[in-house]
Amino acid sequence: MMLAMQRRFMREEKHKGNTVYIFDNEEREQMRFADLVQRPPEWSDAYYERPRNADPLDQVIDTPYFADSTQVALVQMADTAAYLLRRYAEVELGLDAPRYDGELERLREWATMLSARSIGRAHIYPRAKRTDAHDLFFNLAPEPIRDLP
Repeated sequence: MMLAMQRRFMREEKHKGNTVYIFDNEEREQMRFADLVQRPPEWSDAYYERPRNADPLDQVIDTPYFADSTQVALVQMADTAAYLLRRYAEVELGLDAPRYDGELERLREWATMLSARSIGRAHIYPRAKRTDAHDLFFNLAPEPIRDLP
């Protein structure tokens, strides 16, 4: 998602600090995430078509924030959205049965609403100028998620 957000906002005039990442407080992962933001792998440049004169991930504040999800409402909202999208994919793919009548329709509606408020499919799964990284992320995503409008 970080690369997709960079792709979406990299044409903004004022670059540094337009995007803040707040992660759930996973002590074991903090150093890995921070290192990934500060020193992204070279292949990531192709994902968002980094211009020659731009710094890598120039839309991202240098240091991601880590917070206890039980104390930060925004992280709780992200957890809820992720749960709804995962549940939608599981039920749509038949990996789990609906728990009540109409659950799939309700999940589909919520997933569509979340998709409409996202940065847009074109920044996450571009159709033109695809790289191996685009294909990797596309192929790893569950079909119902990547096919959302």
